[in-house]
Amino acid sequence: MDILFLSLFYITAAAFGGSLLKASRFSFRSLSEEVFFSVIAGMGVLGYFVYFLGLAGFLSTGALFFLLALAVLVSAPAMAEMGRAVYEAAGKGGGKALSLLEKALLAVMAVVLLNTLMGALAPLTSNDNLAYRFVEIKTFLDDGRVGYIPYTRESLWPYLTEMLFLLGMAIRSDIAAKLVGWSFGITCCLGIYACLERFHSRKAGILSAAILLLTPSIFQHLTSAYVDLAMATYAFGALLAFFIMLDGRGLRWAVLAGVLCGFLMSMKHIALMVPVAAVIGISYYIIRYREDASAALKGAGAAAPAAVLFSFFWYLRSFILKGNPFYPFFGSFFGGAGWASTTADHIGDRFGLVNLMRMPWDATMNPVNYSDEHIGAVYLLLLPLFFLTGRKRKIYSFFGGFAAAFTLLWYYVDPKSLRYLYPAIPVLAVIAASSVMDIKHRDRFLYRTALTVFFAVAVFNLGLSFYYNAGRYAVALGLESKSSYLSRTERTYGMARLIRDNLPADAKIFMIGEIRAYYLDRPYIHANNYLQEKDIDPEKWSPEDMKHSLSSEGVNYILTSLDENYQINPMISDYLRGRKEVFSYSFRDREGVTHRYKVYNIS
Repeated sequence: MDILFLSLFYITAAAFGGSLLKASRFSFRSLSEEVFFSVIAGMGVLGYFVYFLGLAGFLSTGALFFLLALAVLVSAPAMAEMGRAVYEAAGKGGGKALSLLEKALLAVMAVVLLNTLMGALAPLTSNDNLAYRFVEIKTFLDDGRVGYIPYTRESLWPYLTEMLFLLGMAIRSDIAAKLVGWSFGITCCLGIYACLERFHSRKAGILSAAILLLTPSIFQHLTSAYVDLAMATYAFGALLAFFIMLDGRGLRWAVLAGVLCGFLMSMKHIALMVPVAAVIGISYYIIRYREDASAALKGAGAAAPAAVLFSFFWYLRSFILKGNPFYPFFGSFFGGAGWASTTADHIGDRFGLVNLMRMPWDATMNPVNYSDEHIGAVYLLLLPLFFLTGRKRKIYSFFGGFAAAFTLLWYYVDPKSLRYLYPAIPVLAVIAASSVMDIKHRDRFLYRTALTVFFAVAVFNLGLSFYYNAGRYAVALGLESKSSYLSRTERTYGMARLIRDNLPADAKIFMIGEIRAYYLDRPYIHANNYLQEKDIDPEKWSPEDMKHSLSSEGVNYILTSLDENYQINPMISDYLRGRKEVFSYSFRDREGVTHRYKVYNIS
């Protein structure tokens, strides 16, 4: 049923977005291009509909089901038309017969998609989703509104992708929400394929999609419903739309680029780097092709207001409620409206010529520096071919300028995680695939060598994909229960069940040392969030202060979590001394770390 929901959602988004684009008089070069832009336009608008329902306080399963049904009804003619187009394209075999290379690439991609689908069908275990993302959209649904959740840092963040997850959770389940995240992998591959089908060749398009899909960090996140792949998809859509405008297809494409950029900036604060990098890319393009300067400047002028119009709601809401559009970050710039955070303090710390030169190697071969995420060896091996092709297409200048600028911005601002680099990855996949195909005309031996290297790395990455998802097949196929799977894979699940069985319904928990709370069915407050929100220095917080604070919040239980990396503040240990311990629980994770939980009654 979860897959059925995904199918209905995806088709509806494509048809609904297609209706909007056709009404705006867009014409497309290919079916893949039409479907790509239709899907991301439709998803963006549907996400905003969910958001506005939530702001109005009408968020419920019934209201969201009605919204989806209405979208189906409105887009039914476009759905039928798009269905006929897909059927006719399938009947024609896509035109020219597929080559052996194309068949091999499609087969590899199908295996990765099927494998990651199994991972996406498994219950939630990813950290960010269990700590805040899915916790907060579940809270929105329970409250019937999208609003600020006390003692959270994320509930005022731009959450457009989460609105789509919320739609899946409300109508079906959290697995359906994960599948919405998985679908962005297909959509992004479709986008880069459509790009090269227009500006290069079908074969280059298929290769670029395969390069992207076989990126280890990408296929890892296909199963986890993080928003970074959605961010990459919309960034690429905005860039492609803008370049289509530069290719002489009309200013409306620049407006579409702005709309998509607005959707993008509605997903994550770090997405604000994309328009900055795009401006740098456009500037570089103008320097290289002065004859296109007028079109580029007019396009930027048309895109900018559209981007602001389709993103300012999130930042305005945060400013109205907290006096800071980026709450809780950068509070010092907004009269102290924010948390004492080290995020801004460490911007630029790792930036330097030596570190920057090492970055491609580290990102490929030493992922421990990037939250154990890595992009694999393909980019490192294939991108140098670009300098040997001798074919300097205009799109290379535009995309290359953006990729270089965004990579520098990412590395300067927040390089701790490779997934924040995702907006540049599809662009790099396009350049790498184009370079492989272009080198064929200069050196067939080098071309064959490049393909051999790619398939060698692809086989290795396929093995990684199976390794990451092997333990999820049984639960995805219904051969293992959700409870059994979570009991052996998620550290907080067993603890949450003990809380359900041992604590009264009116229990309110103060959580110390643990941030994951999705499976917890009692109200709680994260200790660190509470201290940040109240601007309390834990070193100066006395046991008497703690007693008074927790009493005023109605807290009657404390949960503590200890592991090798976290020890409780001595003051809290003093406060808990003599308190009644309700239960304890230990969990050893796959990295060999033992998490030790204790729950105390402080009432």
